[in-house]
Amino acid sequence: MGLANTKTLAKLANHLAKKRSLNGTYHLEASSPELAELGIEELWGVGAAYQRRLAAVRVKTVADLARVSEAWMQKEFGVVGLRLLKEVRGEACYGLEAPVESRKSMIVSRSFAQDVLELSVLSEAVARYATRLGEKLRRYGQQTEAITVFVWANRFKPQENMPLQCSALSMELPLASSNTNELIHWAWLLVRKLYQPGVRYKKAGIMATALRPQTNVQMNLFVDEASSLRSAQLMQALDGINRKMGRNTVYFAACGNRPEWGPKAERRSGRFTTRWGELMRV
Repeated sequence: MGLANTKTLAKLANHLAKKRSLNGTYHLEASSPELAELGIEELWGVGAAYQRRLAAVRVKTVADLARVSEAWMQKEFGVVGLRLLKEVRGEACYGLEAPVESRKSMIVSRSFAQDVLELSVLSEAVARYATRLGEKLRRYGQQTEAITVFVWANRFKPQENMPLQCSALSMELPLASSNTNELIHWAWLLVRKLYQPGVRYKKAGIMATALRPQTNVQMNLFVDEASSLRSAQLMQALDGINRKMGRNTVYFAACGNRPEWGPKAERRSGRFTTRWGELMRV
């Protein structure tokens, strides 16, 4: 985790935290000597074109950039370049962004720790992703009118008579919903149509589109409104338990309990800001 007065320096600090810090955090200031060791390519937003133009005036490190005049930087790179220079000097030009209150689409997708060959295992994974999707929808107070399920074959292990592929199917829901049980039900129908025996699946996911506010849903004459209300109350109780007792304390049996398809996380950074059990000890 990087700490600094500006977003650009915080991004650099985060990069250093992964390589040099023993406790997972790194504090960086505009006067820090580490800036003389970091190339300008490490800066957020500096690409090959920036590097070539800066190298022409012997600007190779972040410290070199901090010594450039503001007038020259604005003339050569415009207001974006000027903001970059000020950020490197410790003057914040990019404020904190307000949290997103609604989204146009949502997606949950993961690669498997090992190839999946069985339909039952693939279905469990998609059910787990549908569960996460439902949680995200309810968190933002939204419902989806359509979902897409997709699966990827392992492109590093091509098989005879099995062309490299990414398959996907979409469908409109009878009634806009964020209920996990309904998302799992429809996702299972799609994954059964997508599944091909013998294919080594490496990744799967589910996407929600045509989102609308939870309070603005057009009812369907052929869908029991009372049943939908009971499902919504069930989801509220389930979310409450999982928030209090921990994720996956209560889940649908369709998600299974086999970790072999789960994503690898051996190299994951410490989750200091989101997990009580991983808080730093000083």
